[in-house]
Order: sequence, then C-alpha cells, then structure tokens
Amino acid sequence: MVDIFHGNQELADSVNKLLVVGFYLVNIGYMSLALKEYGNIANMQTVVEVLSYKVGWIILILGGMHFLNLIIFFKLRNRAKRDRAFNINV
Repeated sequence: MVDIFHGNQELADSVNKLLVVGFYLVNIGYMSLALKEYGNIANMQTVVEVLSYKVGWIILILGGMHFLNLIIFFKLRNRAKRDRAFNINV
C-alpha cells in the first residue's frame, strides 16, 4: 500500500483500515443473507448438510474477493513503481 501511495505511510494505513472495515461489512452482510433458509429442515443431518453447503459457498466467494483484491493491489503497485521509475528517468 505504501508503494501505491508513493511512500505516504499515514494515507496507506488509513486506506488499509477503511478496506478492512468495508471487507468485514460486506462479509457480514452477505453471510446474513446467504444463511437464511426458506425450506423446512427435518432432522439434524439436513441442518449440517445445508449449513456446510452455505458456509462452503461463503468461503469460496470470500476467497475470490480476496484474490481479486490482491490482483487489483498488485496492478496498482506495479503502476506506481512504473510511474516512479518514469519520473526518475525524465
């Protein structure tokens, strides 16, 4: 993050905290919506199966979001390094 913001540590820390809070809010909101079940659950085995299915999808989606964030920050960091190198050579 510091590379993206050209060495501004305070700005990088602030943006990082905002991203963490936003990530938690999205996760909690999605889990609250995704864990709702509309059908009847007959026994304990069905409870475990439905819950594991839904939690599995939540984990896959969160992993995908994390991977997407890594790609975005990697590209932003490369762009910042390229811009800095261009400014030094000019």
